[in-house]
Amino acid sequence: MALVASSLQPWIEARAAAFHLVCSFGGSKGLVQQAERGAPVSLLLLAYRATVAGFSAPVAFASNQLVLVGRNGSPELKAGQKVAVGDPKLAPVGKFALEAMKRLQLEPEWVFTRDDRSAFTLLESGHVDLAVVYSSDLRGRSLGTPRKLECSPIDYYFLQKNGDSKGGTFAHWLKSPECKQSLQEFGFLVRDP
Repeated sequence: MALVASSLQPWIEARAAAFHLVCSFGGSKGLVQQAERGAPVSLLLLAYRATVAGFSAPVAFASNQLVLVGRNGSPELKAGQKVAVGDPKLAPVGKFALEAMKRLQLEPEWVFTRDDRSAFTLLESGHVDLAVVYSSDLRGRSLGTPRKLECSPIDYYFLQKNGDSKGGTFAHWLKSPECKQSLQEFGFLVRDP
């Protein structure tokens, strides 16, 4: 089993069968808690750097960008607007969003969700005015022009259960040109693991 950051879901779903992986998706902090509590997991693919007992040291393999998006047009933040984002207690996207808004000296009315993909659901249904998400999440969606937000680097990390052969096979594949190309196709920036 692999515990995977929800923002990686579209990318990994098409590849999981090749590695005989069953994936569970969610906010990275929650996934780390599951692994620390002993969930039967071979791999962790996280949207932040974490150390987990019984797993390899984290290896960065991809990066992303944070964006503000609305249903149409160019998103503009105004007083009183509701902005959906993954809860900073559960998903790193929320931490990055809070940091970006602090840099802009703005304080929107936050609507915290389970993860970045849930923020899209609220935006697309009209329950919020804007959403802060990863740029890779925009693939295949018809929304307005995204606005890049400045924050700390957003890196994805791979950890494998010590002594697990599935983890070793996947770690080797992460270094392949095929993997790098697939990451780019899904809107990620490639890092060399």
